[in-house]
Amino acid sequence: MNNAGAGFMNAAFLLRKELQTAGKLSDYIATMKWYNDFGEIYQDPFEYAGTSADRMRTISLWRLFAVLMMPSTTTEQKQMKIRDMKALGRWYANALSPNEGLAGTLKPDHVGYHHNSYYASAYTPHALHKGAFIEYLLSGTSFALGAETRGHIKKGLETMRIVSVKYSSPNSVSGRFPGFSRNILAKSFPAYAYVAATAPALNDDGSLGEISTLNNDNVKMFLRLYDTTESAVNDYLGDGTIFTNIYYLNSIGSINIMEAISTKANAMSIEAESSPKGCWAKNYAALVIQRRDDWAVSVKGFSKFVWDFEASGKQNVFGLYQSHGALLVANSEESLKTHDIDNGWDWTRHPGTTTIKLNIDQLISENRRYYQPKRLAGGVSLVGGGDYSAGIFGMEFSQPPYRFPEGSFQLDINFSFKKSVFFADYVMICLGTGITSSESSPYITQTTLFQTKLVDAAAPSSVLINTTTHSLSTDLTKEATFFGGENFAATLRDVNGNGYYVPNATMQGLNVKISLQTSRDQRGRTRETSARYATAWLNHGINPSDKGYEYAIVVSKPSNIVQVLATRQASDNKVYEVLYKDNKAHVVKINDCPRPGQTQYGYVIFDKSVRTPGPVRRVDKAPIIVMVEEVDSNNLYIAASSPDLNFNITRVLEVGSQVNGQERFYSISMPIEVQVFVKTAVDIATGDVRVNGAVVPDEEKTTHVAVQPKPSSTTVGNRIKFKQLVKGFSTEVKLTTISS
Repeated sequence: MNNAGAGFMNAAFLLRKELQTAGKLSDYIATMKWYNDFGEIYQDPFEYAGTSADRMRTISLWRLFAVLMMPSTTTEQKQMKIRDMKALGRWYANALSPNEGLAGTLKPDHVGYHHNSYYASAYTPHALHKGAFIEYLLSGTSFALGAETRGHIKKGLETMRIVSVKYSSPNSVSGRFPGFSRNILAKSFPAYAYVAATAPALNDDGSLGEISTLNNDNVKMFLRLYDTTESAVNDYLGDGTIFTNIYYLNSIGSINIMEAISTKANAMSIEAESSPKGCWAKNYAALVIQRRDDWAVSVKGFSKFVWDFEASGKQNVFGLYQSHGALLVANSEESLKTHDIDNGWDWTRHPGTTTIKLNIDQLISENRRYYQPKRLAGGVSLVGGGDYSAGIFGMEFSQPPYRFPEGSFQLDINFSFKKSVFFADYVMICLGTGITSSESSPYITQTTLFQTKLVDAAAPSSVLINTTTHSLSTDLTKEATFFGGENFAATLRDVNGNGYYVPNATMQGLNVKISLQTSRDQRGRTRETSARYATAWLNHGINPSDKGYEYAIVVSKPSNIVQVLATRQASDNKVYEVLYKDNKAHVVKINDCPRPGQTQYGYVIFDKSVRTPGPVRRVDKAPIIVMVEEVDSNNLYIAASSPDLNFNITRVLEVGSQVNGQERFYSISMPIEVQVFVKTAVDIATGDVRVNGAVVPDEEKTTHVAVQPKPSSTTVGNRIKFKQLVKGFSTEVKLTTISS
């Protein structure tokens, strides 16, 4: 690919008339085509779907420049130019098609891949930015991208803004560019403008006309991000730096287009969309996102097909625990400033993760992009009958063969756990079992609830422990014994206004500390960094055997709400009930959710031999995640997902560098059938069936879900067959229950 293209290719295009006058145009076009691997576009058929994010963010646009510069004086020249433009259009359609395997750029769930996994902080946002720009340039012409290709670009952009609280994506999906406040969408929001409008035609005098057509849904996405009250947006708009290497996207022309679209939308009384709301399981990333109001909560794992973190010699050096179940509560862009990897950050205590409290240098491995042996990491989402979808995350972990330096004691560590998160509107119920480590002495194993920084010493923030306020300007240590006897619960509140309910706090090893933390930055430099933090964690002990945990998070609610939850959990009027929790399954019942009188059940099943309480009694394959919503005594929704992508890859992958061309480009997700046995019989006639959130046509419903009739009946059954669980998609069906 051409890493120096932005300077040469832009300059050549701008000077095309001068080059023609000088008799050098043909030479420059030939040079541009050679450097941009132009011959690739003539494939018919293409060898594989998709392209790399690097190719999309670089040569995709330079190829268009080369075609546009081709002369069109003679009939033969016109025919050659049309031939190349059609071929390039076919390449765009293929490049922006989802690749089912480990290659880039887009995946079936529309996360963006680079280096064989999801990369939210770089590469793929730029690739989609370029794709959207090309869509705009070709719109309104006979070479416009087709509806399917435009749909893939839109879904990729929708996914980017779902994953990011507004502009910043979670640290857990940042690849080798760690950080909680990278504001990637504050540099990519022009893409949303490009897909929102049809480019203007030329007037008779050669000037550009006005933008005449807007796509209302797309322009609403753009208007939400085109927020000039945000400093990150103004920084981008005010940055006139001309980039001459990989891409050049922050041009004055881009600003003119955005201003024109914004002005026209205002004249048409089109308003910005509100923040997205719902729950999404993006299993190509082993990622689940729940959004309500203006906040976003994400949970990230890794598995045998989704790697954990990326690093280089001077980037993300201490990122080993980045995907160990990282749970980020992103209340707002401002709140993310309390997570500061450059100052005093404890790299063993990413919120939500279960880790070993190693010394910082012991986190450095000699490789990166590790796969782990276990299959389960990801989630299910259920639309149901509520206002917004809900979901579950589950993960089973067994420590990979990390490439620590020879002779390191870490090479002998065995470490495993199982964890789950059940999303109940603004409450997240977090469970863990099977937490076991050996040969890890003298270091504790821990699960971190939060790690938040003092941002402004002049106006210090505070946390609540039960009902007592503690300023981050004053040192504090509360060990497990502080929280009372065996059955005493504790409540906490972090600096961003999120509550934490911890039952049996002493038995679970709850610790809270406010102190000056010292660390090193992500580049691994010897210079120490420091900042004051409030941190809460569960201490599972040294070399724990089969330990577990339970806690709940209340997001962005008044401080008394977590106290109300604690009071209800101690009564018969519980917000949620843990019905089953061991190494075979985690089962939670959520009362009055999504509406009063309705009930949701979540099942993370690790072992198919388990018999579970509630509406689901057993399954015939595991691991599997199932969610049930009982609307009333006669109707329920049930969704299932096999987050394991089930690729047709037969060998065990340990690190990303092992992935070969066959696995990268041609592996496919193999569908599996899972039977879910329910307690109460249901009618074999199904209601709506959804796959990946979309309702399937009636004639295709039985392709995805069917109820097996009882031997004694032709109309009812207790066995629900999810026939094609594939690509990590959630399959959901509405059913009618039959009282016995």
